Amino acid sequence: MELVIQTGRENNDLWKIPEVKTLLQPYHPVISADVLCLDDKCFHYLTLNDHTPVQELIGLLMEIKGIKAAYQKPLDFPPM
Repeated sequence: MELVIQTGRENNDLWKIPEVKTLLQPYHPVISADVLCLDDKCFHYLTLNDHTPVQELIGLLMEIKGIKAAYQKPLDFPPM
């Protein structure tokens, strides 16, 4: 499962937020792309275990200071 976490530019290293590291650790996060920073936003792309409770995890991430948004990345379909 792919997850995107949006932070402000001041949090361009997601793993420096201890609550995020603790919350994601059981789901074996793997960075799937380089951090993309645009203006004052940074997007962090992670691959997580397929058995991750997505909605619950997103709700918990949104409660962490410094997290602006979290969502499941839609599937990338090849062009038709």
